[in-house]
Amino acid sequence: MNTALIEALMARMRAEGVIELDYSCNGERIRLVRESEPTEALASVAPAPVVDEGTPSNDMPLPTQIEIRAQMAGQFYTCPGPGEAPFVTVNDEVTEGAPLYILEVMKMLNRMEAEFPCRIVAVLCENGTAVEIGTPLFRVERIDHAEG
Repeated sequence: MNTALIEALMARMRAEGVIELDYSCNGERIRLVRESEPTEALASVAPAPVVDEGTPSNDMPLPTQIEIRAQMAGQFYTCPGPGEAPFVTVNDEVTEGAPLYILEVMKMLNRMEAEFPCRIVAVLCENGTAVEIGTPLFRVERIDHAEG
């Protein structure tokens, strides 16, 4: 595998916002991983209130349970590899930036991270499930709302 191909793959990863890439061609295999940038973490998790309590006024607390939904269509994976432990399970407390799942889109692996500290209330999709944009993946409870 030549340097020009590796540089092209890395440039494409940056342009597409991909954090991890596993690429193989003609019997050669390379795995590239780059650190995520703050803007990518924001794009990875889209909070949507689970319970609609009407339009909250300034003195009403925001709902603490939120659904994390798929931002792209692809294969949903709860663990980093076959036979490995899942990134998160029910009742786990997760810090901001912690990995939640992998979404494989067009043979590219995208490690998705938590946008905020939370506790996993429910895992809503099975490992290996094909998901569409907007598919609910997790129900979480914001930890920062529970404390304040």
